[in-house]
Amino acid sequence: MLPEKHHESFPLLSKDTVQLKAKIFKHLVTKHWVQYQYNGGWIHVDPWVDFTYHKQSGSTFIRNGRGIVVTGKIDRLHFITGFQENQTEQFDFEDAITQTTKTIPNEVFTKTAESGYDFANAFGYGDWRFNANANLKFGHYKNFIGYGYRSLVLSDFAGAYPHLEWNQKLGKNQSWQVTSSLGRLQSYVKESGHTAGDAPFKVKSFNWTSFPKTWKYGEVGYAQTVNWNRYQGDTLRTSPNAASYVPLPFVYAASKEKSSVLHAINAKAFYADFTLYGQLVLNGEGEQAFQLGLSKWLEYTEVKILVRGELNVVPSSFYSGESQVLAHSHMGQTLAHPLGDGFTETLGQLKFQWKRFQLGGQYVQATLVGGYQAPILGVVQEEPQPAIGGGQDEKFKALQVEFNYYLNVPNKTAFQVGVLQRNLPTSDRYYFVGIRTNIWNKYRDY
Repeated sequence: MLPEKHHESFPLLSKDTVQLKAKIFKHLVTKHWVQYQYNGGWIHVDPWVDFTYHKQSGSTFIRNGRGIVVTGKIDRLHFITGFQENQTEQFDFEDAITQTTKTIPNEVFTKTAESGYDFANAFGYGDWRFNANANLKFGHYKNFIGYGYRSLVLSDFAGAYPHLEWNQKLGKNQSWQVTSSLGRLQSYVKESGHTAGDAPFKVKSFNWTSFPKTWKYGEVGYAQTVNWNRYQGDTLRTSPNAASYVPLPFVYAASKEKSSVLHAINAKAFYADFTLYGQLVLNGEGEQAFQLGLSKWLEYTEVKILVRGELNVVPSSFYSGESQVLAHSHMGQTLAHPLGDGFTETLGQLKFQWKRFQLGGQYVQATLVGGYQAPILGVVQEEPQPAIGGGQDEKFKALQVEFNYYLNVPNKTAFQVGVLQRNLPTSDRYYFVGIRTNIWNKYRDY
């Protein structure tokens, strides 16, 4: 409260200033920071920040991430674009990936700075909606296929990539959802022994069809991914043939490499707020991976509670293929499960949400075939590093508790504080606290 003398000396100024500050504060915490609306369209501008203090045994660091996100609608075109500049160091388990692939986990290529890493994040896409049943999307972003916390087909763990996507609703009452897309992915080093150039690109198609009104209490869908790169002798063919542009599911005969194809059945059934879901995934060699999960939402007035249990089983070398170019990866990071392949994982989640407050806990336990290794697929090294456990199976455990208070709900900016306890690659406790815009999931359980 202002001193009484101040009110006496500047009565109008103080009142106007307080009112103005209150209006500005209310706008910053309840609305998009910049809003412009006109006939047939609108534009929103918001911050994209990550100012987070991190601590583990023997070290502390601060991530300094600041940027901007613009969303809008112009006639039938919906769009979003964002850019963020970052300087940061990393926790030891994150740095294990960066030291090998030169990429920041969940994100992009990086360069080494005087202290830590310096990198820029960028994403965006345009979504042209022809009508209520068809749209074409093009941009640089991520996708996710599945109903669980994890996906064994396509998750949002790896960084964003150029993408062209077509969505179409078909069938009676437009009850079928068909999506076909092409992604231009990248390896991260030259393939040893082959004539491809540095960091060769690879093209993958992602096709999925869902039948959301299959029956009263559930739905089922089919998904397929195809890597259109292949070797002709020692020469890598990096450009796709004409068949790779066919925008239809089930089209995979043009692929010459069995290991570059994944097929998946996704299904869920729901009753009385319980959801039973799963995935069955087959690679080109006929190996199987599967997911089985059960979740339930509980609602009490303004309080929402999520309870989830999930099992994921993936054989060794399930996604790896014969090389990093043929692997199911982008910049050396897995496109599916963050643990890569060769594991049996169980996880449990408990989340509470009340107004702007969110409190969550998660426990992950996994048996890792051959021991702990960073989730890097198709790594080609002249002197491969052995697993932490010397080739023996290991138990991986991670427990994370995280609290978020959303400072601004429309732009997803939150005050965040959390603690993570994990046993591999070293047993340690990790702390983080700061202000972060939650555009993408931040995985720490791998």
